[in-house]
Amino acid sequence: MRFQVMVTNGKRRWWEEFVKETDDADRCAREMVDYFNNTLRPNELPRRVLFVEELDEEETEHDWVKSCLVTQLGRSDSRGHDTYRCERCGITGKRYGLDSCIERDRKYQAKKYRTCRK
Repeated sequence: MRFQVMVTNGKRRWWEEFVKETDDADRCAREMVDYFNNTLRPNELPRRVLFVEELDEEETEHDWVKSCLVTQLGRSDSRGHDTYRCERCGITGKRYGLDSCIERDRKYQAKKYRTCRK
């Protein structure tokens, strides 16, 4: 089964995608997060499951490609960001600082844009 899990560590939240042999995606996600929390290393923050969503087999993660060579600085935003574009579906997003998570732009926040459809 393919599913994605929205996880938070109290400071930020992100989606993680999994392919596991299970009948209950919610139970499987919570067990994985519980295991992670039980084996925390120093300075790691515990995680919490916010949302679990089963995915169609034809959906896939975005194929993000950096669309600008120079880090952008906004007027109202003191953090720099890099701009990205998905090669498959064309949506755009930003990555702030050294974070590995790319946030979809505001106009692509709807649920249908979470994954690419083949």
